Amino acid sequence: MTDCPIHSLQGMRDGSIRDPGGTLSWLAELERAELHGAMTRIVRIAMGRIGGRFAPWLDEGLMMGHGLATLLDSSAGEAASLEPADGLNGGERTLRRVVSGIRNWARGSSWFARAVPRRVDPLCASQAAGTAGPDEAIVAELDIEGRELQERFTEAGLVFGVGPELMLPHLSVACAGSAGPEDQQQSTRVMLADTISARPIEQRRVLTLYFQQNLSFPEIAELTDLPPARVQELYGRAAVCIRAELLDRLPMCAGEGG
Repeated sequence: MTDCPIHSLQGMRDGSIRDPGGTLSWLAELERAELHGAMTRIVRIAMGRIGGRFAPWLDEGLMMGHGLATLLDSSAGEAASLEPADGLNGGERTLRRVVSGIRNWARGSSWFARAVPRRVDPLCASQAAGTAGPDEAIVAELDIEGRELQERFTEAGLVFGVGPELMLPHLSVACAGSAGPEDQQQSTRVMLADTISARPIEQRRVLTLYFQQNLSFPEIAELTDLPPARVQELYGRAAVCIRAELLDRLPMCAGEGG
């Protein structure tokens, strides 16, 4: 059996000590495994910022693959770390690159292309101005079962996790005859604040933790003692109402932008 004392490793690297037992090869494999583990953890956190439940809509294996590819393509994988760098939060920058890469892939999926017009927009249309109607009324209007409604809101949560910009439709479009861009943005902020304040406390808390604290769905689930899928559903319910409210209040922009 070959002894491999820790103090000998550097000597093996610089050639001053022979490596008859293949220790360097073993060490290289260990380092690669550790790097892969660190990269996988980063991608897992990034995936959690998009959703708490992906099946049956998106394949987690493919998401992981695209996330890892983003790390490698951006050279972020060379320093797969969540530690601050140069006085800035380098780990947060890395996470945002990975989240963006996964979102870009998911936005191009056939599921996303179908989900918005076929299931999310009908949910938005079922909402009263600024306030969600009772589930019973939505179920009756959409002619679906109660369990399917819960599933639709959970799917909507994933849709808005992939495309959070959909929550704020047409904000970059200046409506004909409307106030200037600055006034319009201020008006929109007021509308958004009013809409969020009207949501149930559970939904407001999820929005606050997600957007202001940058927590992932699994992190919010742990903090609120709720299943990740339930957090995603609450996020979906809030996002649907916000989109519906802004579409209702900005009618002149409907059909413009995207």
